[in-house]
Amino acid sequence: MQAVKQNYFVSDGDYAAIRADIEKEIGGYDNLCLSENTTKIKDIFFSLWGFLVSLEHTENIHKELREYFTREYGLNFKDKEFWESEEASYCLDELFDVLAELSPVGYEFGCHEFNPTDVGFWAAVEGGGEY
Repeated sequence: MQAVKQNYFVSDGDYAAIRADIEKEIGGYDNLCLSENTTKIKDIFFSLWGFLVSLEHTENIHKELREYFTREYGLNFKDKEFWESEEASYCLDELFDVLAELSPVGYEFGCHEFNPTDVGFWAAVEGGGEY
């Protein structure tokens, strides 16, 4: 099920365009794995962040997110200690929320049901759940 609330980092005009960008990246496959075989917050965050930044219509959103994460949690891309902190996990949680809200129709974003070290967009299954 798609999120009801639109994320405040995404303008109404960009919402559909970003979803279309993600759907294009998925390319008709059943899933798009963005991070695999890791539980390290830094590795997962950078994989997801790199994907978000690579999309055509996300220039505004990634700038606003970076400013927000820096202001709220002290985000520092180069600080090793930051990536071992609780604040880093909050940044990752919020990035998960943003990507979940941007999931194209018919897809869910999150950890894979059978391999939780894989994170990405997964085809939703009728009747609830994923995959």
